[in-house]
Amino acid sequence: MVQSSILFYDYGLTLGEEIDLFWKQSRRSWPFVLFTFTRYITLLNHILVLAYTFWQLPGSVCKSVTTYSNVAACISQVTTSVLMCMRVYALYNQSRSVMILLIVLVMSLAGLTSWGALSYPLSDISPVPAQAVGCENTLVITSAQVRVSSVVSWGGQLVLDVAVFLLTLWKSLQCGISSHRSLMFVCLRDGTMYFGVVSAASVVNLVVLLVTTNSLDAFTAYLTNT
Repeated sequence: MVQSSILFYDYGLTLGEEIDLFWKQSRRSWPFVLFTFTRYITLLNHILVLAYTFWQLPGSVCKSVTTYSNVAACISQVTTSVLMCMRVYALYNQSRSVMILLIVLVMSLAGLTSWGALSYPLSDISPVPAQAVGCENTLVITSAQVRVSSVVSWGGQLVLDVAVFLLTLWKSLQCGISSHRSLMFVCLRDGTMYFGVVSAASVVNLVVLLVTTNSLDAFTAYLTNT
């Protein structure tokens, strides 16, 4: 509930800037398409998560919602990663070697997240009599494959997040040394602090997946997608 509240509050705060900087522009670009697609698929997914968490739904519906949530999270991960990589590519003055590295990382992430979202059958998530409201109390994991798939998916995201963070940090350190700006200013300007927070959130999400007794509990921890 907390992460969804923060997300909706952030949408309200930045809606005016989004309209002025994106929707009122006559020219459309790939960053615009990726940004708006990622922004609104995340919003719709969080609305679904609220229903998933607080409504009493039949087990069959919860299975379908779980599958959709996995696919939506997979798409959101990939598109968000592409946007982050485009920023890093620009920071390195469109370096060909950096571009190749980022493409390999994004393609690997896309493969891992797709496998994680689609590799297990729905029978691995078995409905049980609901003890309370919410799909996490209606479904239980009956196969270790579900946990492995989730860990692999978020592990791939963590590798990419750390790579983007380190590349941005290195460029920020170079700029900070060669300019009269403070290192803190450069880190904030280049997004180093943001990528650091994203990497930390990926670590937390991965730890939750590893230690929770029911992997479905972790589906409500959309830290990195927020």
